[in-house]
Amino acid sequence: MLLRTTALILLSSFAVSVACVKPATEPAPGDVPPPDAHVDQQPAEPSADERAAGAADSPPVDETTKPRFANLIQEGAETVTITVTLTGASEGELEFHTFEEVDGVEQPRMIAIEPFSGGLATILAPAEYEPTLKVGATAAIVGDDTVLLRGDAKGEYTLSGSDLSIAITLDEEVGVMPGAIPSEAGEGEAPAPEAPTPDAPAPDAPAPEAAPPEAPVE
Repeated sequence: MLLRTTALILLSSFAVSVACVKPATEPAPGDVPPPDAHVDQQPAEPSADERAAGAADSPPVDETTKPRFANLIQEGAETVTITVTLTGASEGELEFHTFEEVDGVEQPRMIAIEPFSGGLATILAPAEYEPTLKVGATAAIVGDDTVLLRGDAKGEYTLSGSDLSIAITLDEEVGVMPGAIPSEAGEGEAPAPEAPTPDAPAPDAPAPEAAPPEAPVE
């Protein structure tokens, strides 16, 4: 009797201890665990609309590549007229430059680049400009080859309130480019062969071969 009572007490204690232990729950197959707090979250990339809006707000690119005398003339300031007559080419560019010393060596510094056409250029410039200027001209003569010519005015010029007249002869060949500069229509390609006109006669067809003579009838 005592042994049975002791066994019942032990079984009851084991059942209570098993009931108190809570089994660990496993996540469901579809559940995603939350991210760890210490992991840095990467910022989302901007959308195409956001990138387009940012590009629209950016400053425009400066397309000015050649200096002009017009950029040196202040509003309301006095001007002078520079007249340049050119021989050897009908159109090209005029170069107005000065020299400045850089590390003990004189280097040219471009002041203005102006176009000319018809062998003549009339340019407005500031009435007063301190450095003395040297003037040159370049042109491309197009033929079977493209010949690059250059000419320089004699002496130096100063803008000091008076109009200037300059003469330049382009007689120095500084380069040759094989072939003419391609035109806009041809883009440098060889022209397509012309199609025959409707009135052109068709080539003669070969004459049919003569039939062999018939054998005599006996």
